[in-house]
Amino acid sequence: MSTDPQDTRPQDTRLEEHLAHHDAAIDDISRQMADQWDAIRRIERKLEVIITHLKSTESDGEAPEITPPPHY
Repeated sequence: MSTDPQDTRPQDTRLEEHLAHHDAAIDDISRQMADQWDAIRRIERKLEVIITHLKSTESDGEAPEITPPPHY
């Protein structure tokens, strides 16, 4: 809120502008949070697929061949 003595707008107008700015900021943050939750859900689904794949690989009894890196 402006405390500038040169600001001749009525206080109600300044308060309404301030409130509108905060409403827009809240809406923006809310959209960002929804997007982040969507991303988290996608990552969780991918992780479940990976875990399932790893468990099936382990239960097959096939141990991956471990070879030392070429510099050994």
